Amino acid sequence: MPTVTATDFRLRNATRADLEIVLPWLGSRAQLQFWGLPGSGFPPQVDRVWAAIGGEADGTRVLADTPGRLAGFGQALPEGEDRVHLNRIVVAPGLRGRGFGRRLCLDLMDWAETRYRRHSFTLKVFQENLGAVALFRSLGFQECPGAGSANLICMGWQRPDGSNRLPLTWLRGA
Repeated sequence: MPTVTATDFRLRNATRADLEIVLPWLGSRAQLQFWGLPGSGFPPQVDRVWAAIGGEADGTRVLADTPGRLAGFGQALPEGEDRVHLNRIVVAPGLRGRGFGRRLCLDLMDWAETRYRRHSFTLKVFQENLGAVALFRSLGFQECPGAGSANLICMGWQRPDGSNRLPLTWLRGA
């Protein structure tokens, strides 16, 4: 069997059936919290989670190949007038550390720029989620000082305009 690589996969709309495949990737309450569902029961119920995350939203996407195998799931949702919030990024456990998270994030950002005509992105990540923090930093996301909490990091990214810095005032509520 040939090696599966991130280039074999494309972004498409997610379905409730996709979520049935994705939820087992989150094998603990802690992983559900990392994914943004701290109050969800365990094991999670597909219909409740689909409703809670707004799964019908246009920006709910999966990274899938032609036979339909899923590599990742994420959301790129418009927020405010000028930015997109990346949310609920997760990669299949057997594919982690192989470039699928990077591919998923970059594809979500490219799709969102085209779809929403916005070039600034935000996300939140638990500081204990070291792999995700490292991925987002490697993509150029920067921490937004004063916008997170004790264990939650808020990060921002903007299409480079020379400074590659996101205006941080709106993140601090100013």
